[in-house]
Amino acid sequence: MSWGKDKVNPCSSYADMLPQEWIKENNYIPDKAYITTYSFDTRQLNEVLYELGLFDLIVADKPSEKSSGKLHVFYDETARHADSNECQAVSSACLHGITLETSENVYAFHPKVIMIRYVSDTSAPGYVILVMSKNISRSNMLEAYAVACGVVEEDRIAEKDVDSDVDHNIDYNKADDNDFNGEELARFWEKIIDITSEYDPDTSKNKRSHINMDDELKELRKVRFVQPFSGKTVRFLEGGQVLRKLEASTEVIIVSPFLSDGFFKRINKHSYEENEQISGNSRDDLGKVRSLVSTMDSFAKLFAKMKNIGKDKCIFLSGSNESGAETGYYRADMNLHAKIYCCKMADGKAYCIVGSSNATVNGCDLNCDQSNKSGNVEFNIEFEISEDDYEGFDKLLRGGAFQIVSDEDMNMFRENAEEGVDFRRYYAEFLRQLKVETRMISDQGTDHRYEIEFAPVEAEKYSVELAICGSDLESQDIWRRLSDGATLTLGFSEPVAGVYVKIVANSNGQKEKSETAEKIFYLDLYDRWQEEAQSKLDMECRKNYRAQLLDLQKQIINGNKVRRLHQTRKVNDSNNRSGIASKAMFSRRSTRRSDRSYVYEKIMSIYQYEEDTATRTERLKELRRVTKLLDESDENDQFQHDLMLLLSKLEDTDEQDKISGR
Repeated sequence: MSWGKDKVNPCSSYADMLPQEWIKENNYIPDKAYITTYSFDTRQLNEVLYELGLFDLIVADKPSEKSSGKLHVFYDETARHADSNECQAVSSACLHGITLETSENVYAFHPKVIMIRYVSDTSAPGYVILVMSKNISRSNMLEAYAVACGVVEEDRIAEKDVDSDVDHNIDYNKADDNDFNGEELARFWEKIIDITSEYDPDTSKNKRSHINMDDELKELRKVRFVQPFSGKTVRFLEGGQVLRKLEASTEVIIVSPFLSDGFFKRINKHSYEENEQISGNSRDDLGKVRSLVSTMDSFAKLFAKMKNIGKDKCIFLSGSNESGAETGYYRADMNLHAKIYCCKMADGKAYCIVGSSNATVNGCDLNCDQSNKSGNVEFNIEFEISEDDYEGFDKLLRGGAFQIVSDEDMNMFRENAEEGVDFRRYYAEFLRQLKVETRMISDQGTDHRYEIEFAPVEAEKYSVELAICGSDLESQDIWRRLSDGATLTLGFSEPVAGVYVKIVANSNGQKEKSETAEKIFYLDLYDRWQEEAQSKLDMECRKNYRAQLLDLQKQIINGNKVRRLHQTRKVNDSNNRSGIASKAMFSRRSTRRSDRSYVYEKIMSIYQYEEDTATRTERLKELRRVTKLLDESDENDQFQHDLMLLLSKLEDTDEQDKISGR
């Protein structure tokens, strides 16, 4: 959901998030995109890129080039889905896994941001930024997002970049007077580039040198980001800045799927002191919190540590209204993943913060004032709201699909509060020890065989098993154990982009005990291959790119109402380097006259017999867009070229009919 013209609006598509009027006004087309996410799924990435009109940024102009350089995705390496390599159309050269680990903790690379650069023949470059709670992964949860946009003001002289810690002293009771908030965004991307370079697995070579954001960073410092529907200036906040905003507030409404008692103790410190001085009675541990929306699991852990919680403040998403029916905004199978903070300040103003920060110690970086501590990487957006908006949001959270926690619920939560296995820590430890050697073996100068050799790892609380990407994850026969003291070699007929890694937790941390829990991760190996192997992997991505477009083209021509890129069919092939393939309707081998005639007849049928003009226009427009991408991706595909010419003629005819009123 988003905070838009009509307060909180439901949203079912990424395309709905874009400020379409602003884009159309400026005659903008997308030029570059930068994306951050915690968990990552390449199939969902394909879908997001297509919905946002960014799918044509994937492929480089020349097959010899690794990528277009116009798209980069940054994700937490400990949170990439095991089967997320399916139908990978984006080269791994553009995918950057990040692990944030210290000797004390494993922190999360947690921002969910999509930044798009637009260009135009008539306007200066512009930027749209989507700040969300949603990751680039498949989920059916209740999420939140906010959008801002701005145009590069070329005449503005950008101020010299300053240390990112300078804003720790901001007075959060006062309005922000820095209209050019692009400075905050530029510092965020500089931080990410630094982190990415720091965790390059091959320190002898700068394999990430193609991440060149110099021009974008200069432009961002000349942008005033505003809400597209109101024109109000926004602010961008990292986790520690959210904390200080809440500390300075007089009352807050919190929506967060994860909670920690330390967070509430910190934001309520002054409230606790005042309460005890006045009454001397036991305090409400939630203090200034007016409403707290979270999940049952998080309430369970919070109630186990904080005993004086007023249940009238605690709300969970039940998925149904009082009659048991599904509500207008939410479905009964949806869980909560949104992070929203609405707060009142001493000057009477109210603000809303949306983004990635949970109401936890790490999410809001409670250790940010300790120089020797690191923390999560988070990103949020803040905007001013009216008193009516503030009250209306609280009312929304107390009706419909939301229910106040009962005494029975509280008792159940306390009884069932348990800590799970920290697989991320185990996997991060494995990555820290990881030593991999990739090689190509020549056999009599004709055949090539690719091998990956894994050095042993030392682990007391878990064991490690590996499997070839594309294998059936449900099968136990695919796994090879990486034992202590012995190397493990996997062989392939062709290079693979990655492998599956299964972390198996041992009972009570003792190896001799029975293994009780496990989790599967995906390990990207692209940067560890030589250039020749990388080129082969990139060509595989190009094939997947075309396969998805061809499948989509088929869906449009046949009139499918729901068109998804990831509806391609899985191939169970252990040597399938990307894990998935699609039997395309149209390929070079299927360009017989009968095939062409069939397609042309279907298209003419759409043009002549589609009764709904809007539907006809939409289908032909989308078909032309997909065909254009296919035509540009392979200059030798004469069928797609001819099809493009036909669609262009139909579009011209359609425009003339509109002008003449026919």
